[in-house]
Amino acid sequence: MYYLYIDESGDTGDYNIKNSNIGGSSRFLTLGGIIVNDMTKQEFKLVHQNIISTFFNYYLPSNFKIHYEELRNSHKRKGKSIYSSWDGQKKLLLANYFFDAINKIDCSLLSVSIDLKKHCEKYGNPVNPIAYALYLILERFQYFLGDHREYGEVIYERFGSDLRKKVGIVHKQLESYYKFPKATSFPNINRKIHDGDPSIEFMLQFADFFTYAPWIKCESSCSKIRRYQEIRNKYYNLDHPLTRFRGNYEI
Repeated sequence: MYYLYIDESGDTGDYNIKNSNIGGSSRFLTLGGIIVNDMTKQEFKLVHQNIISTFFNYYLPSNFKIHYEELRNSHKRKGKSIYSSWDGQKKLLLANYFFDAINKIDCSLLSVSIDLKKHCEKYGNPVNPIAYALYLILERFQYFLGDHREYGEVIYERFGSDLRKKVGIVHKQLESYYKFPKATSFPNINRKIHDGDPSIEFMLQFADFFTYAPWIKCESSCSKIRRYQEIRNKYYNLDHPLTRFRGNYEI
């Protein structure tokens, strides 16, 4: 059994279909996922436990999670972050633990990045970009599972009832389109996506760190690619000549 842990970076905002304006704080939306099996998940668990004992040798609330955005931007939170007293070197060291684990442990990466402006301009009635990106990342997970002749489960951070309903509507809509390429019927995936709590599902914290790398690559027009370069070799089907198989898909 393989598991795909998904998180997102960027902000869809209230994108304006008529004027092709993005109401959110970023132009790109990225869904990123880490594929692990039971054995490699335990390796990540040991790393996570080591991170907690190394950096947080004090009481932590039960709902605590390590969040990359907060770590990077704690200086903007006026002392309201657990990282506010940390210097830059300590923050960098913590981030390195996460990216080193992703690079060294036997896992596979998937990401789909959507240019929201182009998405709005291209289609007369653009579908919800999160739902669209999720469909595309599920396709790639299916190809991975087919290659390994295994079955898979999907865990998405905070996949609540509202988002689940929106995604279900969009996926049915996409599959009803005559011209929409239905390359797979997802025979190896349990299509019931699990709602993941990152304070419990520690792998979602690793997915949070990873997803930032392909997102900032797109958002910065490839001027910020250091983290992406560190882990790009872990992608499933990196830069495959056929885009429908490509594990690092940018549209």
